[in-house]
Amino acid sequence: MKKLTLILLSAALIFWGIDMYSGNTDYLQEEEMMEEEEMMEEEEMVEEQEPAKEEMMEESMQEEVMQGEDMNDEESSFDALEDVPPSEDERMKYYKDKYEDTYTDVMFEDVWNAIKKSLEERNCMTMQETYSQNDEGFYKGVLLSDFCVFAVGDTTLENLKKYSVKVPVIRGGVWSTGRFQYKFIVREQEDGSVYMRLKGDVSGFEEYVTEQVHFWDSNGFLESMMLRRIKKNVDAYKQ
Repeated sequence: MKKLTLILLSAALIFWGIDMYSGNTDYLQEEEMMEEEEMMEEEEMVEEQEPAKEEMMEESMQEEVMQGEDMNDEESSFDALEDVPPSEDERMKYYKDKYEDTYTDVMFEDVWNAIKKSLEERNCMTMQETYSQNDEGFYKGVLLSDFCVFAVGDTTLENLKKYSVKVPVIRGGVWSTGRFQYKFIVREQEDGSVYMRLKGDVSGFEEYVTEQVHFWDSNGFLESMMLRRIKKNVDAYKQ
C-alpha cells in the first residue's frame, strides 16, 4: 500500500512539474510576443510620421543642388555631420542591430529637447515631430530629422562609403550627393526613466544611369556619434 501511494505521489509531482514548466513556457512566449508587438507598433509610428520619400525627392534634390553650389570642394565631405569620419579599417566597428539608450533622473521633455539640440549642433534640422501622453500619463513620441547632406560633387562616392554598410553597385553610375536621416523613438517608462531608440538611413542621388535617389543601411558610425552627443546634452539638463 505504501509503495502504491509513493508511486501515485511521484506521478502527481511529475505531472505537476510538467504543467508548471508548460505554464512558464507559455508565459515567456506571451512576453516575447508582447515585446515584439510593441516594437512593431513603434516602427509603425515612424512609418506614419515619415513623409513619402518619392513625394519629397524633387524638392529635396533642388535644396541639395543649392547647398552644393554654396559648398566648395574641400568642404563638401562630412563637415555637416561629424567632425572625424571613421578610418577604413574601423567602418564596421560601430555597426549594431539596434542603437538605443536609457536615461535616468531626467524628464521626457529634457530628452526630447536634447535630441533636437544635438541635431542642430550637427547642422541637421528637425523635419517632423509628434508625441502624446497615454492613459497612464507616460509620454511617447517620434522625431524625424531632415535629410542632412554630407557629400556633394566628385568626392560623393568616397564619402558615402565611410558611413555605409555597402553602397549600391550601379554600373557606370555617378553619385552626386550623399545624405543621412535620423529617426528617433522616445518612450517614458514606468520606472521614471526615458528610453530612446535611433535608426539612421543613408541615401544618395545617382544622376547618370538611374537618375534616382537610393536608400541603404548605415554602418552605425553616425548613429553612435549622435547617441554620444545626446547623452552629453541630456546630462547638461541634470546640472
